[in-house]
Amino acid sequence: MSGPATRVYQGNWAISSFEVEASVRGQPGVLECAAFAVTSEIAETEEEVMIAVAPDSDGDLDVDALFRSLLNQ
Repeated sequence: MSGPATRVYQGNWAISSFEVEASVRGQPGVLECAAFAVTSEIAETEEEVMIAVAPDSDGDLDVDALFRSLLNQ
């Protein structure tokens, strides 16, 4: 993500988009990514983090493994 890092606020938590992107970029099969806030479908006063991912040239991105890895961080 170019430009200043943004923060997504979820309840009392401030989540840095820069940190999320750094974690995602470090995963196998990821070439580039962008993290951004979206309004939660459950509580419209909350935000959730969405991640757009461009796979590397091998195209071997395992989305399930990526998701599990990020949950454990």
